[in-house]
Amino acid sequence: MAENIAKNNQEQWANILKVFAILFVVFTHSNNPASLTNIILNIFMLPIFFFCAGYYFNYEKYKLDFKNYVKKSVQRLLAPYFFTLVICYVYSLIVSNLSIDQYLPILGKMICGWLYSCGNVIKPAMDIIPCGVIWFLTCLFVCRILFFLVLRIFEKFQLTLFQKIVILYVIGLAGIITGKYIFLPWSIDIALAALYFMFGGYITKQHKLLEKKADIFFLIFAGILLYSNVKCGGLSLNNRSYFVPLLSLNTAVVFSFLFSKLSIKISQTNFTFLKNALAYCGKYSLIILIFHLQDEGYFHFDFYIPYYKQVIMSNCYYLFFVRIIFSVLCIELIKILPVFSEIYLGTHPYYYKFFKKTEKQNENT
Repeated sequence: MAENIAKNNQEQWANILKVFAILFVVFTHSNNPASLTNIILNIFMLPIFFFCAGYYFNYEKYKLDFKNYVKKSVQRLLAPYFFTLVICYVYSLIVSNLSIDQYLPILGKMICGWLYSCGNVIKPAMDIIPCGVIWFLTCLFVCRILFFLVLRIFEKFQLTLFQKIVILYVIGLAGIITGKYIFLPWSIDIALAALYFMFGGYITKQHKLLEKKADIFFLIFAGILLYSNVKCGGLSLNNRSYFVPLLSLNTAVVFSFLFSKLSIKISQTNFTFLKNALAYCGKYSLIILIFHLQDEGYFHFDFYIPYYKQVIMSNCYYLFFVRIIFSVLCIELIKILPVFSEIYLGTHPYYYKFFKKTEKQNENT
């Protein structure tokens, strides 16, 4: 019983941690990209996801069953990635005024974009259409696979913690340098850098660092890191902007750790409604990530809603609110749609159990 309670508490604060990350993502996508707020949030919003993935990475569980680990990663990340692209492009084909002959050349560029999976204009320039914000799914998939292989190597050679950190920094630096000249497919160059964030989360759990207090000196150190990073240009993973890599990577890890501490504090409060609301958004953070930009993507709200551009899109707070509401509606719709719930949530819709009960009753009779 005590273990179940501890597990539920841990799951709750982890979901709260992810909600910080996803809310930061939605806000930065709704705000002026050059604003100081965006520069600050970009430093740690995506690294938090990698940090959390590292914290919950169970190497002992999968080290003798790598195939099952890859299978689960495919189900959780790649299945939603390709399914989302298919349904969005099919929708855009239906609502567009283009003929099949006109659409086919565009579709070819789109499919190349799916397979390359880059969220930005590709360097060097290629005549394909970027896949948008869901580049993160393939990048996280690559990072999870690479992280498993790295830990296997670490186990084989019995390295010290310092040696592991140095090796991962060098690997990250290789990804950073590569990304300056070429954006690798599936954002492999970003994944190489993100291994550093994952390892930060992993050693945080291994050494039980979240159980230790973050004193005033650590907070001052974190503030100095953040200020220095902002002055140097910050960090933007999708844009491959790292500026001062050693500073950027470590600032991201430190603030991922601090937001983890904050999430634990929130999960321990008596504000049940707030905790549940935050945990809800965190639990479905990947769905929010996938759908929050569709108002100006494939669905084009400005085509159907009068003054959407003039009123909603001109105000970052209105736009942020609308995108969160739309994402929540998508979540609730996905829960009741058979194929969608299985792909995005890995579960059957809630009403399936009633059909099963009916079938069993019919069999008994």
